[in-house]
Amino acid sequence: MNPEQKGKFIVLYGPNNLGKTSQAKMLAETLEEQGIKTMTIKYPVYDLKPTGHKLNAVLREGLQMPEIEVQKLYAQNRRDFEPTLRNHLTSGAWVVAEDYTGTGIAWGLVRGVSLEALEAMNKGLRQEDLAILLHGERFLNNIEEGHRNEVDDEIWSRAQEMHLFLAKRYGWRKVYATRSKEAVHQDILAIICEQYKL
Repeated sequence: MNPEQKGKFIVLYGPNNLGKTSQAKMLAETLEEQGIKTMTIKYPVYDLKPTGHKLNAVLREGLQMPEIEVQKLYAQNRRDFEPTLRNHLTSGAWVVAEDYTGTGIAWGLVRGVSLEALEAMNKGLRQEDLAILLHGERFLNNIEEGHRNEVDDEIWSRAQEMHLFLAKRYGWRKVYATRSKEAVHQDILAIICEQYKL
């Protein structure tokens, strides 16, 4: 961890439709209740120009470009936001992020970019202090029509395989997500409490 960093950077990983948004919100609320200043981030950060707008167009509007260029946009989006992330952590805030570098690597692998290239383009970005992978059977009630990462079951399944591969490679903790929100939250919270002695 950076010696100037006072907060913790926690990332929830996993393919779409596994409840990451809900779990990030629940975790942040619980940490706040314990007196820990907390904020949530969802990557990519869509309001960052120009990368966020381009990525939204790729994901939701059918903008076509080579996958390696898409992954470079993701990495640049993370870099563009990093000063803000650093400021939050230096101020003592805990940052709970939905997705981060591992997400780009997983989806890049699904679409044919090499692991070596993906790791190289994300090199130098701040590492998360704790990564937790949500995995399981996805919830089908919130699939976003037209979203390139949600509409194809086969691609989604491959993305889950890649996330599980990366969890083993990078040492992410794993939580089975196809259960009630509260049960998943309690497992995530148990990992946080164990890690940080809360």
